[in-house]
Amino acid sequence: MLAIGRLLGHRSAETTLKYTHPADAMAREAAETLGDVLGG
Repeated sequence: MLAIGRLLGHRSAETTLKYTHPADAMAREAAETLGDVLGG
């Protein structure tokens, strides 16, 4: 995460973390969808 923040030019990890929540939600939704497909 810190490497990504540095690449984006963020001075603090908190700035980068502000943008990870939507990505986390999308990853969770994708995992749930895939689970539904694979689970039946």
